[in-house]
Amino acid sequence: MRPSRWRSYRTLTLCIALACALTPAQTARGRAPQDKFLTGPPFPLEEVLGALNAHVPARRILSAVESRGVTFYPSPADVSKLQAAGATDDLIQLIEAKGAKFKPAPPPPPKPKIAGLLTLSCAPAECNVSVDGKPQGPTQAGVKKVAGLVIGPQGSVVVDFSKDGYFGQQIIVPLQPNAPETPKLVTLQPTAAMQEKLGSQLFAHLLAKIGGEAGIKDAQMLTGSGTAALYDATGQRSDWNFTARLNGSAASAYIEMEIKLAELKWRDVIKGPVVRSGGAGKLKNTPVVKEMAQNIQQFRDYQPAALLAALNAQKLKWVSILGAPSPSGPVTLKGTGSAGEYTLTVDSNGLLESVVYQPAAGHGPALSVQYGNYAPVGQGKTPKVFDLRYQEKTPHGLSLHFDSVQYAPKLTDKDFRT
Repeated sequence: MRPSRWRSYRTLTLCIALACALTPAQTARGRAPQDKFLTGPPFPLEEVLGALNAHVPARRILSAVESRGVTFYPSPADVSKLQAAGATDDLIQLIEAKGAKFKPAPPPPPKPKIAGLLTLSCAPAECNVSVDGKPQGPTQAGVKKVAGLVIGPQGSVVVDFSKDGYFGQQIIVPLQPNAPETPKLVTLQPTAAMQEKLGSQLFAHLLAKIGGEAGIKDAQMLTGSGTAALYDATGQRSDWNFTARLNGSAASAYIEMEIKLAELKWRDVIKGPVVRSGGAGKLKNTPVVKEMAQNIQQFRDYQPAALLAALNAQKLKWVSILGAPSPSGPVTLKGTGSAGEYTLTVDSNGLLESVVYQPAAGHGPALSVQYGNYAPVGQGKTPKVFDLRYQEKTPHGLSLHFDSVQYAPKLTDKDFRT
C-alpha cells in the first residue's frame, strides 16, 4: 500500500472512532433530567401527607399519584388526616381508585338471631295465620306453631288472624332469641250473619240435648216432690214441702204446698189458661196464695222442655258467638220475636242453665229462671232445681228443689183436681 493512501485510511479510522466517542457525551448533555417525584415507586400514606404538608401544588400531587399509584386504601381515619392536610376531593377519589386493591374485604354479616318457637292459638278453630304478611297456613286444633323467625330491627312481628265469617284481628308479638314457647291466644268475633248462623246451631243443639222431639214430650210428663221457698210480692219468704205433677200434652200442672208444723196446705192447678186453687181457709186471699197462683203458670211454661218447644214453634231469630256448648264456661244465646227477647244461657253440657225474658208490651212480666241438677225423665231431661224470679222492684217468685222426680206418662185429669 502506498504511504499516502495508508495515511488517508488511518485518518478516516481515527475520525470515526472520535465521532463514536463524542456521541454519548453529546447525547447526555442534550437529554432533559428526570422528575423523581413523578416516577418513583407507589406512594405510602406518609409520603402523600408529607407532600401535602410541604405545600406541593395540588396538580403536581395528582399527577404523581396518577403516575405512581399508592400502597394503601384510605380508611375513614386516613381520609380525615388527608383532609386535615389539605387534600382535595379529587385527590381522595384518585387515591381510592389507585388503592382499590388494598381495600379490606367487608366483615361477614352477623349471623341472624332466631326467635324461639312461636305458638299462636285462635278461637274458634280453625283460622288462617300470617306473620309479617307471609301466610303460615291454618291452625290445627286451634294452634299454629311457627319456628325459625328471624329477629329483625323491630324486635317483633305482626301476626294476622282471619277466618271466613269473622272479623280479622292483628297483634304485635315481641320476639326473643331462643326464648321458651310463648302461646298467644286470639278470639275472633263473628259477623252479624255468622252470629245468626251460630245462634241457630246452638238452639238446635239445645233441642237435641234435652232429648229431641221425644225427649221434650217425655220431660213434661212427671211427678216429683221436695222443698220450696216462696217469696211473695212484699219480699216475704215462706218455706214449704211440695208435691208437683206435669202433663205437657194437656197443658196441665199441679203443685200442692204444705207447711206441716202449721198444718197448712194449698193447691194450685192449671189447665190451659184456667187456674184453680184450694186449701186451708187461713191462706185464702193472702199474698202467699196470690203468688202461688201466678207461679203455677210459670212452673208449667218455663220447664226447659216446654219453653224450648214453645220457642221453637215461634221461629225466633237466634244470635250467638258460639254454635256449640263451650267446655270453658256458659254460652249465651239471644232470640227476638214479637213477644219480646229471650236470653238463654247454655252450660258446658249443652243444657239450659238460665233464661231471662224481657217481654214486649202486653206480653206478661219480665222474669228470670235458673235451672240445675238435671235428671232423666223418659227420653228427656228435667231440672231438679227450678228458681224463678220476677224482675220487679221487689224480687219475688218461687224456688223448687226436687228430692225425687219420676217419669209419669199415664197421668190423667184425675191427677189434676183441686
